[in-house]
This record gives sequence, structure tokens and C-alpha cells, in this order.
Amino acid sequence: MLHAILPSGESFGELGVFEESTYCDMATAIGPSVIAAISIPILRTLGERHPEVRDALARAVARRYRGYVMLTRDLSLKTLAARLAQAVLRLAGQLGTRTPFQGRPVRAIASLVTQSDLGLMARGSRGNVNRVLKTWERAGWIALVDRCILILDQGRLEALAVEDC
Repeated sequence: MLHAILPSGESFGELGVFEESTYCDMATAIGPSVIAAISIPILRTLGERHPEVRDALARAVARRYRGYVMLTRDLSLKTLAARLAQAVLRLAGQLGTRTPFQGRPVRAIASLVTQSDLGLMARGSRGNVNRVLKTWERAGWIALVDRCILILDQGRLEALAVEDC
């Protein structure tokens, strides 16, 4: 399962600080990356000297936990189309940019997100994800341009994402 595709500057693995142990997440970089790690003792000392650091870390863990809860709800949806709509909307919110399409700005998910990635996020095969995306494209909800997903009718995707909740 693929939990998330993180934007530049996003952190992960914070839970280990609160458990007083290491916490293993796996990450794969798509392009050039800089990785930073802070040891637990140093981070704890920093948090004691600067409570705002500890508070920011707590907010990051709470935000991540909320994301896990939402992902669990999303994966419990009955249809692949609903799960895929949730994944596309989530990615558009996290990674999305705006790009012009037929004279208007639309939300876009860059080509770095593959249909296989979407399948891993929505509990579906790449082939089935492709079929759903093509159906949405024919309906005018999205456009597939240069391996990017352009969201043309966000309201339809939002309605689909909650229809079997």
C-alpha cells in the first residue's frame, strides 16, 4: 500500500520521538533529495529549550494521525471509483498545482504520480485505475494530458468520493 506522495519539505517518521524508539517508514525519492535526521536526544533537548518546537512536532503527529484516519475511511469505500476519487482529490490538495486548460486554470496532478501509484493508494490495479480515469475523461470530469491529471469538474469527483460513505 502506498500511503502518500509527500511534497518537498514534508517530514515523516515523527512518531518515534514520542515512543522513545525508532519508527521505520520507507520512502523513495523520485528526484534529487536532501535527507535530514535528528536524533531523539537532540530533538528532546531542543524541545525542552524551545517548547514551540515540541508543539510543532505534536501538531505534525496529530496531522499525520488525522491523515491515517481519513485514509482508513477512504479505503473502506465500496467502489474503486470512490476510492480513486478520494486519492485524486487528496493528491490534488497536497501536491496539486494550477495549470491553464482551455482558457481557465484547473487543478493538476503532475506526471510524477503514476497510475500504479494511484492503484496502490486506492486499492486497485493499474488497469482498473486506467479504465476509471478514461471513464472520467469521457464524462469531462478530468483531462489526461502528458501523463498529468487535470481536474475539470471537482464537484463531480467530490460527490463520487462520498457517495458510498
